[in-house]
Amino acid sequence: MADNLAANLAKFNVKDDRIVSFEGKGVKLDNAQTAEDIVRAIETCTNMEILNLAGNTLGVEAAQEIANALQSRPTLKFALWKDMFTGRLRSEIPPSLRSLSSAMIIAGTQLIELDLSDNAFGPDGAEAIRSLLTSPVAYTIQTLKFQNNGLGGGGVIIADCLKANHARAKKEGKSLDLRTFIAGRNRLENPGAKALSEAFSLLGTLEQIEVIQNGIQYEGVAAIADCIKHSPNLKILNLNDNIMTPRGAIAIAKALPSATMLETLNLGDCLVKSKGALAIAENIEGLTNLKELILSYNEIQEDGGEAIAKTCSKLGSLTTLDLDGNHFGDEGKTKVTNALGTSKLSLLKPGLDNDEGVPSDGEDEEEPDKEKEEKEEKEEKKDSPEKTKSVPAPFVFGSSAPKLVGSDEPNKPFGFGTGSGFSFGNLGGANIFANKGGDDHTFKGAGTALFSSSTAGDGGDDNIEKEPDVQFEALVHLDKVEVKTGEEDDDEVYKHRAKLFRFDKDAGAWKERGVGDMRILQNKFTKKSRLIMRRDIILKICCNHLITKEMEMKPNAGSNKSLVWFTTSDYADGEPKPEQLALRFKTPEICADFLAAFNKAKDESPAPGSTPTKKPEPAEKPADKPAKTEPFSFASLAANAEKAAFAAKASPQKSPVKVSDGDAYREDGYEPDVQFEPIVKLDKVEISSGTENEDDKFTHRCKLYRFDKDASQWKERGLGDISVMWNKREGKGRVLMRREQILKLCCNHLITAEMELKPHQGNDKFLVWHTYADFAEEEPRFEQLAARFKTAEIAGRFKAAFEECQQNLGKVDLSEDPEAKSAEEAIEKVNISETASSQAETGGMAAFLAKQKEKWNCSVCNLANEKSAASCIACQTANPDAPADAVDNKTTDSGSGSKFTFGSAGGNTGGFTFGTGAAAPAGAGGFNFGPPAAGFTFGNTAPAAPAAATPSFSFGAPKPAAAAEAPSFTFGSAAPATFQFGAGVATPPPPEKSPAKEEPKPSLFAGFSFGSVPKADSPSLGGVQTFGASSAGAEATVDYPKFVAEPSESILEKITKPESVTEAVDCTSPGTVASFVGKLSRVMSNKTSNTSNEIVDSLLATCFAQNSHSILTNELLVTMGLIKSEKKDFKPDSDVENMLRLMAHAVGQEYFPPSSAKIISAFVKKDKDVLSNKISDCTDLFRSFQI
Repeated sequence: MADNLAANLAKFNVKDDRIVSFEGKGVKLDNAQTAEDIVRAIETCTNMEILNLAGNTLGVEAAQEIANALQSRPTLKFALWKDMFTGRLRSEIPPSLRSLSSAMIIAGTQLIELDLSDNAFGPDGAEAIRSLLTSPVAYTIQTLKFQNNGLGGGGVIIADCLKANHARAKKEGKSLDLRTFIAGRNRLENPGAKALSEAFSLLGTLEQIEVIQNGIQYEGVAAIADCIKHSPNLKILNLNDNIMTPRGAIAIAKALPSATMLETLNLGDCLVKSKGALAIAENIEGLTNLKELILSYNEIQEDGGEAIAKTCSKLGSLTTLDLDGNHFGDEGKTKVTNALGTSKLSLLKPGLDNDEGVPSDGEDEEEPDKEKEEKEEKEEKKDSPEKTKSVPAPFVFGSSAPKLVGSDEPNKPFGFGTGSGFSFGNLGGANIFANKGGDDHTFKGAGTALFSSSTAGDGGDDNIEKEPDVQFEALVHLDKVEVKTGEEDDDEVYKHRAKLFRFDKDAGAWKERGVGDMRILQNKFTKKSRLIMRRDIILKICCNHLITKEMEMKPNAGSNKSLVWFTTSDYADGEPKPEQLALRFKTPEICADFLAAFNKAKDESPAPGSTPTKKPEPAEKPADKPAKTEPFSFASLAANAEKAAFAAKASPQKSPVKVSDGDAYREDGYEPDVQFEPIVKLDKVEISSGTENEDDKFTHRCKLYRFDKDASQWKERGLGDISVMWNKREGKGRVLMRREQILKLCCNHLITAEMELKPHQGNDKFLVWHTYADFAEEEPRFEQLAARFKTAEIAGRFKAAFEECQQNLGKVDLSEDPEAKSAEEAIEKVNISETASSQAETGGMAAFLAKQKEKWNCSVCNLANEKSAASCIACQTANPDAPADAVDNKTTDSGSGSKFTFGSAGGNTGGFTFGTGAAAPAGAGGFNFGPPAAGFTFGNTAPAAPAAATPSFSFGAPKPAAAAEAPSFTFGSAAPATFQFGAGVATPPPPEKSPAKEEPKPSLFAGFSFGSVPKADSPSLGGVQTFGASSAGAEATVDYPKFVAEPSESILEKITKPESVTEAVDCTSPGTVASFVGKLSRVMSNKTSNTSNEIVDSLLATCFAQNSHSILTNELLVTMGLIKSEKKDFKPDSDVENMLRLMAHAVGQEYFPPSSAKIISAFVKKDKDVLSNKISDCTDLFRSFQI
């Protein structure tokens, strides 16, 4: 092809500056921007004659842009557009071809070559260029190339275009100039070959025809042979790898004498065989221009190969002869080379090395079609002139001598006949020794038949020996088996022979399924109709499915003899499978009759859910009585002498079989009722599906898809029943789906409030949603799913059940739960069991009650303590009944130096104490965790006046000594009902009350002190609230809900309790938490970074504990702007740098799941370059993410 193109370019003097070529660039042209370079090149080259776009991939929008540029280029002559739609959908190709065709028609180009090879556009693509091939643009086309396009019926379309354009040009006083047609590997078959041959015969201008590997059989080959007779300029004929057979080879051979200009004849791998080779050898003698003859792999045997070699040895112009891969054998190869001659051995290319040898005796060269051969021979005799040359008769062995051919005189050879010459055939009825001259010299009995019967004429056929009538009885009598076809209850509505095809999705092509009788059967009782078809001869089912009201049968594109339809359940292979089928009939009339019968059956089919008529049960036949059989005995022979003892019986009885129980005999049809008990009995295993505690809100069949982000396309996940399940105990709903037959989970996720079902691209039968944690593959995965239902009504019911579960989330209903019991009953059972256990251990109820009286209950924590204990073992509250000296004796050793004690402590030594402690002198070092008097302190003790041992709790400085009050909790400065965490402080006695001066009220939000001494005159409930330094002021009131709704830097500076912020945020919603973190990043500063980190830690720790890790991680990535949100018009409401700093701190904390930390780090690493441009100093941040 490259040589042909180069020759054309040289022939038409095409210069380099008139060529626009993007060949082999592999450019993906999707839109106007990607096609900009090609458009600019076309606009720049004003005299463009060649546009080469081979090896790229062209989209619809880009094709339109290129077409717009081509409208102003009438000089275009060569459109080289092969392999131009790689990776495109088949539906994208026709619009692109229409745009380009329209542009050339508008421009008025005079095309010379159109190359659309390797585009696989099928009949739709052929239809798309119909306007081009029927326009004046195609008048000048000399070369059409459609190699490897899967044309199929598109071959007929192209042929129709050529014939229509020829008629149009003829009316205008012009003619088409098509010379080269190449359409290999296109599945043209007989219809396409016949249609194209008619068009080529009409044109009469073809010089090159190549239709290799198209499944063309005898009918199509015969049409091509007729085309050869009408193409006097034909130089190249390539029919390689078609089903020609000897009949087709003979048809081609008879047409070859008309092709005097033929240079290349390629009939390789066409099953020519010896008979076809002999015909070709006889008809190529006059082809003086023949240069190349290819007959390889044609099962030609020795005689055919020798004949071809002899003829080729006489052709002086021949340069290549390919006879490899035939059935010559060693002896045959020698004869072929000898016939070719030593001077012509160089013609054998590549040689005879791959010869397959002589076939075995069992292999017939071909199965002759006697009827067709006889018909052809009669036609040949009519066409051939009679020959008058006399031929001597052969030696005969018969009743009469034949006449000489062309003469009235009979031939008189010696033979075993009854001619006028001597023969042994006349001895039976002629007198060979009779006296012919009338003299007396005759033999006795002369004139009688030598081998005649002596009683001939008396008895006729009575004396002829009769053949005995022998009958053989079968030794074993077999019962007649009734074969059931499954069609006993069906009536045949329609039947006709047809060819069935099925569409193979993997190959993207139609494949033949079988040839046979397509029938429509209707059940007598259910009135359901079905289509059933069996292949010829083998009778294997190739189509078997019900006819439903939803089925629609349409005519196939480009043919009025074929129909296409789709069925969801075809049982031809045993298991139901969805199939797209096509049926082709012989004539359009038959096709129309079948379609009418199909539509009638569809209309008469019962509606879904209707009650069918029951099939009547067959009446029980009375049991046949066993026939009595007399045993054999020789005595019976005498009694029945007139009967033949061994004569054949018309209906022999079955041989009796003796049954083990008794001496009775029964016929073979008896089947004993035998039962077998299992040797090993297995326990019944209860299988749990996991849905026992759930209610089925919705279940229906659908097809589920998942979106593959890597491939950027939807992929089928399974076909089966999808269910919406509701758990009353937990107040949760989920979507569950298992695949048919294998029952493998393909969808299993909880229904959350954030989920939203939406129609897919406006299709109400197709619903799309996403889930952050789908457990179909056991591990939770983010999935975008889509379910396609049969009707929009079913999809609506699924959506309603889904949304009902969303509205009832968290609503627990235990009213119908038989296992649910009140908390009081459960607690009572526990107490009773514990009491009973104690009674069993202590010897009865009386002993148990007596032991309980020996204990005292703490007034603070209500714990039962031993009566002898001086203080509560839990809160160290003093035993009110214990003597005073018991408390004093509990002090620990007060030696010098630091120490650690857990209990009461006294003395003035430093150390760490945990428990009660005596008053220590001012300046005593150490660390005390507990109040000095029946309290709890954490910090340094301070001198205190003796006071009643009132239970209290202090964390830091002691309470005022003079205050005797109820149990309290202090954290910070000593004050009534406070909690103190800090250093001890000497608190002066309270001032005397004055009626003229009112004391300031304590603040509700007390301060906090860690290690520093607060001012004693600062009234508060909780002391000073600072870290490391004392503070004289108290925290102002913070409106936490307002801060959560709209964070501000001024309020952030006042917050000291991160847990209060957490309480104001809905931590059950990951989206709400992530959104608040983003808002917080906008108002934080270096001054409030620590507070912000603490708020984020509290929030995320709580949210991770209550929700799925993957859901929260995904929401954080969306807020950070690292992934796109599924919500339209969503923009991250966060500061990039501060958000990154908060996450850098969070991922290093213990509460942050390692898997989530890895995911966030991976996304940060992925967008490292983008983030670096937005952040001034990101080295430390990336180090926190280990990047």
